[in-house]
Amino acid sequence: MAEKSIGGLWSKKSKDGKTDYFSGNVEIDGKKTMIVAFYNGNKKNPNEPDYRILESKPMVQKENALPTRPEEDLDPENIPF
Repeated sequence: MAEKSIGGLWSKKSKDGKTDYFSGNVEIDGKKTMIVAFYNGNKKNPNEPDYRILESKPMVQKENALPTRPEEDLDPENIPF
């Protein structure tokens, strides 16, 4: 009997280049979940996992981020200083 894949992982590196990790998804009972897996550098005994798997949440834009405007909308005559 052939094994059915429930997802996949891709190896990645953090933006600063210091951390290797896996990113991907699993689908169980029709529900797809995005996950990341990091090496467990704090492992103290053989019963602890080699990798920690976490649910990956989508990145949200910061509330205080300033909106950008096209340069043609800027009028140097209306700058208050």
